[in-house]
Parts: sequence; C-alpha cells; structure tokens
Amino acid sequence: PENAKIAVVAADLAIKDSGIENLPKNTSVIIGTGISNLRISFEAFHSNRIGTKFNRMSIPTSMTNSPAVWISIVNGLEGECYTVNSACASGTFAIGNAYKKIKYGEVEIAITGGVEFFKDEYGTVMRAFDVLTTLTKDSQGIPQPFSKNRTGFLFNEGAACCLILEKYENAINRNAKIYAEILDYESNSDAYNIVMMEPSGEKIKQ
Repeated sequence: PENAKIAVVAADLAIKDSGIENLPKNTSVIIGTGISNLRISFEAFHSNRIGTKFNRMSIPTSMTNSPAVWISIVNGLEGECYTVNSACASGTFAIGNAYKKIKYGEVEIAITGGVEFFKDEYGTVMRAFDVLTTLTKDSQGIPQPFSKNRTGFLFNEGAACCLILEKYENAINRNAKIYAEILDYESNSDAYNIVMMEPSGEKIKQ
C-alpha cells in the first residue's frame, strides 16, 4: 500500500542520515497514522458491489499497522512494532511513545514518526472533510492554517516523516548529527469534543 511505501522510504532516509550502519535487532518501530489507507478499502467495496476481480490482499494492505510492519520487515528489525492513532496528533503521539521507551530504558533506538495517505479516485475523503466544514472558508479558496485568522488546513495525497530516536549520550558518543533533543513528553485528553479543542486551552497548560 502507498502509505507503507512512503513510510519505508522515509525510514530508509532517516536511517541513512543517522549514520548508523547496523541498527540493533531490537530497535522499536512506532508509527502514527490517523485514517490509514482507505483507498484499498474503497476499491474492495466497489469491486465487491459490481462483481469485478477482488483484490485478495485487501486486508493486509489496508491494515492500520502496515507502515510500521513494513519498516520492520524491510530492515529486519525484531523489536516492538506498532502503529498508534490519535487523529491529527498521531505522529506526535508516536514520537512521544518512542521517547518514553528510550527514557525508561526499554530500547536503545527507535524509528518513529507519522504517515498518511489520502489518495482516493472517488473523492470520498475530500468530501468527508468538506461536509465536516474543516476545509478553508477563505473567499479565494486558499487554506490559511498558520494565519491569525486560521481557516482550513494543508491537504495533499500523502506524506511521511520518520526520525531516529536514541539516548542523548549515545548520539554524542558516536558524533551523530543531532537535529533536536526531546526534554519531556506528556499527553492527556480534554474530554471535550472529538474534532475540536477545548477553547480555554487549560489541558494544554497542565
């Protein structure tokens, strides 16, 4: 599936950039995804409805954990391997999970990040976001997700980003090219709305 393919490419680029020639076998793979590869499911439904040839790999290719599993298989990694889902925060949530595993000594290295793939020849996903009124309301139809008067969000067919997380001391000792240091990570729920943040932001402050 496309989401797994771009996740594998992103992981490969991250591994090469890290300078680690041989990842430990117990390296964890923790990937975040929000909706997964719906295109395969749509195609399977359509094939079943009209009676055309059915893709016998519909289940394996539409499974939410597919990106993480394929990163593990391609690189021969036998550590914990799973996908997490927390909507738009899935990638951040995955990185937080990986950080805690390293912090508490469960693993030395983790491949983590996020992937999403929305390509759909029927336009179903775009229509779903449209009726949810999450697309831009700008009169010119231009998304402005980072504007003071925010409206809409950036939308594309698919993207993936993978990072190599390891203990700071290990990175220093091997003269790694360090992009950032994670100092801490916390998560919670504001128990407010499934698609909206609680307006006061109190839970974020906590």
